[in-house]
Amino acid sequence: MNNQIKKYSPIIISLFLISFMVYISGCSSAESTTGKLAFKTGDYEKAERELLKGLKIDNKDDEGWYMLGVSQIELKKYDDGAKSLKTSLSISKSYANDISDYWIIKFNEGAKWFKAGVEAEKNHDSVRIVDNFTKALDYFLAASYVIPDSLQSLKAIGECYLALGQRDKAMEVYTTILEKSKSESVAIKVAAILFDAGLSAINYSNSLDIEIGKLSSKLAEENLSEDEKNKIITSMDVLNEKSLNSFKNAAGTFDKILNIQFLPKDNTYYETSAYDYALSKAKIGEKVRMKNPEGQEHKPIFAEALVVLEPLAESITKDRNLELKIQCYELLVAVYANLGENDKAVNALKIKDELAKELENEKP
Repeated sequence: MNNQIKKYSPIIISLFLISFMVYISGCSSAESTTGKLAFKTGDYEKAERELLKGLKIDNKDDEGWYMLGVSQIELKKYDDGAKSLKTSLSISKSYANDISDYWIIKFNEGAKWFKAGVEAEKNHDSVRIVDNFTKALDYFLAASYVIPDSLQSLKAIGECYLALGQRDKAMEVYTTILEKSKSESVAIKVAAILFDAGLSAINYSNSLDIEIGKLSSKLAEENLSEDEKNKIITSMDVLNEKSLNSFKNAAGTFDKILNIQFLPKDNTYYETSAYDYALSKAKIGEKVRMKNPEGQEHKPIFAEALVVLEPLAESITKDRNLELKIQCYELLVAVYANLGENDKAVNALKIKDELAKELENEKP
């Protein structure tokens, strides 16, 4: 009996190898068969090379396209990989579940590294923060090409960019998500990203204005030579120009927030951005007026602030944000005064004082 087994074992093994080759290759070309075997061993460079040759012979091989797509994703040839996976699905849905499973693997790996990045932040480990979030980003990027319509992947990519301090890239990602989802929550996220940028610009301008104030005080000192005075004036002019440009950037950023689709008008980011837009415009107007006190160039700038500020002051309810309402009327006093509308300035001051008393009475 044992002799019979030994006698027939080579035949059984040969038949197994033949059936295995048929399973792998089907009607595939020799190149595709080689590529598929390389894919199964994790040799993605060889798999891509051979499958590209084989698919020129048989371009209806859905398995070949699937394996080529995964190989290209693994090699970070994301655009090519996405096209190959799409081609596989266009031929048949046989590998749809495999593609979904591959997406899950990539996304979960990204989530693991993102969690590690959060832990590194808690431990103030700056090196591991960058390393972990970068790895998370790589996996989430791969996932986004495996299933391009996945908003979950895009949101994760956006969060990675924010964690890495790449605000502009995060902004691009969330804008894309907003266009696809038309979601209020995503609109708020976009507003939050922009708001931080606008607030940073205002804070930078304010810090420069403080330095300008210090230089102005120094300029008033006695016993300064003409050369020293000229140097101070030159420094003040440079700082003033930087401050002006930063306020312009702030106004532009807040204007973008006011024009975000699906952002509710009573949302905190919208209302605060409307105020900060008007404030930035008023600051620009003041600087323009300082350059030419006798001119009228400042008035159109204050008028732009007024267009946003008046309806904002009226629309904010006392119970929702009384402090911001007070700030609006306080700014209106300055805006009206610079536009020569003194009666309105007086009335705005009156309303501001009344609201301030209400706020004081609310305090325990």
